[in-house]
Amino acid sequence: MLLVNDGAVLTQDNNVDIYVDGYEKFEALMKDIEKATDHIHIIYYIFRSDELGERMIRLLEKKAAEGLNVKVIYDAMGSRTTKKSFFKQLEKNGGMVRPFFPSKLPLINFRLNYRNHRKLAIIDGQVGYIGGFNIGDEYLGLSKKFGYWRDTHLRVHGKAVYAMQTRFIMDWNSAAPNHKVDYKSRYFPAFYGNGRTSLQIVSSGPDSEWQQIKNGYIKMINSAKKSIYLQSPYFIPDASLFEALKLASLAGVDVRIMIPNKPDHAFVYRATTSYAGELMETGAKIFYL
Repeated sequence: MLLVNDGAVLTQDNNVDIYVDGYEKFEALMKDIEKATDHIHIIYYIFRSDELGERMIRLLEKKAAEGLNVKVIYDAMGSRTTKKSFFKQLEKNGGMVRPFFPSKLPLINFRLNYRNHRKLAIIDGQVGYIGGFNIGDEYLGLSKKFGYWRDTHLRVHGKAVYAMQTRFIMDWNSAAPNHKVDYKSRYFPAFYGNGRTSLQIVSSGPDSEWQQIKNGYIKMINSAKKSIYLQSPYFIPDASLFEALKLASLAGVDVRIMIPNKPDHAFVYRATTSYAGELMETGAKIFYL
C-alpha cells in the first residue's frame, strides 16, 4: 500500500464483487445504471458502436431523459472507430460527452502516448466499477478472432468510490475545460457501510509528474517475502520493474505471471513472451490462460 501517498487514501469499509466474465460485469453495471437516481459518470478507453455499445448508449439516453446528470468520456484514440454521431441523442437528452485528447489531425496523433486507458463507472457516488473490460462485443467473447475474453473488473460499494469519483472529475475537467465540474457534495454522498474490504485507488495522469502506479508496484515487489502473483495482457515492464521482479525471484520469492494464450496485438505479444522467457530463467513461473 502507498500509505505515504496523500492522493490515494486507504479505505476499509468496502464491499467488493469481482467479475472475470464480460456478460456478468455488464449485466451488473446496467442494473446499477438503471437504478441510478442522481448521476452517472462513465469513462472508457474503448466505447464501440456495436451491439453492446448500442445497449449501453440507449440506457444512458434513457437515464438522461429522466433528468439524471450523465457524463461520458471516451478516449479519442481507443474509440477512433466510433463516430461522434453515435453520442448525439445522448447529448440531445441532456447528457454530456467528451473525447479525451482528441487529435486535430485525423491521421496523426502527436499525443499517442498520452492515452486514457481508464475504465470507470460511478453511479450516484455510491457504486463504482473499475477494471479491464471495455465497451465492445469482443469483451463479451463474441469475436471470432479472440474467442472468450478473460479480464478482471471490480464492483465497489464503499468509500473507495470517492477516489474513483475524484479521478473522473479530474479527467472530465481536463477533457472539458469549458464545462468544469466542481467537487460538489452530491458527488460525494455520506456513506455508512459494513464492508470489510480495504481498498486504495492509485491513479496516474497528466496532473502529476509522479509515476504513482509503477512506484507502487516496485515498492510492493521489493517488500514481498513469500509470493508475487501478476496477471496482465501485456507484460512489457521497464528496466526498474523488470529488475525488481528478477531480484525477487532470485531471492526465493514465488513469482508467477499469467498472460493470455491468444494475443490481441501480435507485436506486443512477441515482446511479452520474450520478457516472460527471461524471467523464467530466474525461477519464476509463467502461466498462459
